[in-house]
Amino acid sequence: ERKITSELNSRHGVTTRSYVTPQYFLGADIKWSPVYGKMASFGKKITPFDLYFSLGAGTTKTNQDSSSMTVHFGFGNMFAWAKWMAFRYDLSWYWYNATSSGGTKGTFSNVYAMVGFSFFIPEAKYR
Repeated sequence: ERKITSELNSRHGVTTRSYVTPQYFLGADIKWSPVYGKMASFGKKITPFDLYFSLGAGTTKTNQDSSSMTVHFGFGNMFAWAKWMAFRYDLSWYWYNATSSGGTKGTFSNVYAMVGFSFFIPEAKYR
């Protein structure tokens, strides 16, 4: 707890425990890749790519010591730089209901933007 948080609580009676924040998400998705293609980089290298969508469900554990049913939707793109490696980005939305320690119920939405690399072992044969 930071100094400003304890000062708000002791001087003004403000509690920050009522704020709902996610701790972790555990679930499963179905991934659909309707677009697959190849593009030329500066007329020299052919780079395969695919656009994908994901839909799933699971549970989100919050800082309120409760878990709630969560719906997930996302999309992203993957660019294969080699048969064994790809660069990817994702944008994901998570919706869940939660109750704060103050008793307030609400629907929460979290958006995550991610970038990263994928490694394929064994390497893809079709690229």
